Amino acid sequence: MAGRQKGSGNRPGGTGSPPGRPRSTAGGGRPGPPASGRHGPAASRRPGGRAGTGIRPSGLTAGVIAGVVLVVAAVIGINLSLPSPVHRDYLASLASAASGRHPVNGITCAAPPRLSYHWHAHVAIYVDGTLRSIPAGVGIGTPRQTISGSTEGPCTYPVHTHTPDGILHIESPTSRLYTLGTFFAVWHQPLSPTRVGPVRGPVTVLVNGKPYHGSPARVVLREHELIQLDVGTPAVPFRSFTFPSGL
Repeated sequence: MAGRQKGSGNRPGGTGSPPGRPRSTAGGGRPGPPASGRHGPAASRRPGGRAGTGIRPSGLTAGVIAGVVLVVAAVIGINLSLPSPVHRDYLASLASAASGRHPVNGITCAAPPRLSYHWHAHVAIYVDGTLRSIPAGVGIGTPRQTISGSTEGPCTYPVHTHTPDGILHIESPTSRLYTLGTFFAVWHQPLSPTRVGPVRGPVTVLVNGKPYHGSPARVVLREHELIQLDVGTPAVPFRSFTFPSGL
């Protein structure tokens, strides 16, 4: 009959035992202590019992897990805060750029005035097939600071960078046009048919995907102009660029 157990004659399901479940027995057939539920002594003594299956991490293990989570979150936060695409291998450092104290090629660093126009151009520089970045802050006076991923300062030259993604900001109080040579002058870096910053060699110039014949310093910076400079080999086919929304 279901619910009964042959052996010592003890009736299963005595006081304190779940209905239909026999009491545990010890040697000699004497009834063992009644089970006191899922956390009772009987459950805790049985190998693999329900009360013994939960594995609680030690304080050290929990601390290690928490530390790993914090590190991963920090790395993700840093990556998300960077403009894209960003390449750490700069053509030249920001340290060479004008500080804003002196005019460069007849232009000065001034607090943002009322502008005649505000354009954006993009410059990509490849050295032996590898993209070299332009640092943020070129053309911005010192002391510089980064606010929400954008480098700012007390004054700006008409051509400058806020981010290290190759976007040049052309902000002019007059209708004067500026050239790529003007920007490199503010950066205090040379630019010619045989040199781009510290890198020497024949320079291939592409403007909006078309070859430009002449010195790269003479390329006029216009709204959404895409400028690519290749130095060395292999030559990199023209790569387009999409400006972020609002620029």
